Amino acid sequence: MRINNNNSLDLAAKKGESLTLSLQDGDALVSFSGLANGNLTKANPHQFTVPTTGTDLPLLVRATFKATSGGFASVRVSDNNGTVAPFTFTQFPGTVTNAVVFLIDIE
Repeated sequence: MRINNNNSLDLAAKKGESLTLSLQDGDALVSFSGLANGNLTKANPHQFTVPTTGTDLPLLVRATFKATSGGFASVRVSDNNGTVAPFTFTQFPGTVTNAVVFLIDIE
């Protein structure tokens, strides 16, 4: 995996490469969608393989907070070589959801 343009949300990965989406910290309930859908917890990261066909794989990570009082979540995508693309996002009080998108270009 490679971080493009010094932006941890703009990534490139090789076809067939294994990546891991994980929740590092925060008080949000985080769900993800992309190749699969599910819930992300600190104890249960999501591993996925970059498809061998196609040009772009958008992976949407959506955080739904327990209360409208606000909060944050730190998520990251990492590869087997130790490359890490971190992102922390904040939920403002009075708003129910917030989302972040990692865009992975397939090489």
